[in-house]
Amino acid sequence: IKIIRDFNQTLKATKTKIALLLDSAGCHVPIKSMSFSNIELIFLPVNTTAVLQPLDAGVIRSVKARYRKLLVQVKYILL
Repeated sequence: IKIIRDFNQTLKATKTKIALLLDSAGCHVPIKSMSFSNIELIFLPVNTTAVLQPLDAGVIRSVKARYRKLLVQVKYILL
């Protein structure tokens, strides 16, 4: 929870607002009762993993592709 509070302070300093999507994991229960000025907590419905998991694969693939592209650019600059 301290990490989220610190992150909220950083967001407040930069005047940035975000939405944080959380699943129904048991460890998220204490966070559910908290509110933050620059973070909106959005809890996903229970048992949606099977529906959302195929979407995760596309997001992960996209992030990996962008990361690899940036990594190649940095290596090229350093050479």
